Amino acid sequence: MAHHNLYFQKQGLGAILLLDALHRLYQASATVGFPLVLVDAKDGVAEFYQQYGFQPLGQYPNKLFMTMKGIAHNIAP
Repeated sequence: MAHHNLYFQKQGLGAILLLDALHRLYQASATVGFPLVLVDAKDGVAEFYQQYGFQPLGQYPNKLFMTMKGIAHNIAP
């Protein structure tokens, strides 16, 4: 679970960390073989993930997913 400090907000660090994590997960998926990434976003944060290609999971607006194909298309080099 992430801890939020107001000092670090609005500096783009969340995006940097997310993109790094997605890149690492994409690389690991070649070995481990998992098909997607799930996120359980806090209230009001789902839009942040949607900017990067995550999609809502059914009727749960705070649960989002992105397939490895989506990561390859949207994020991975």
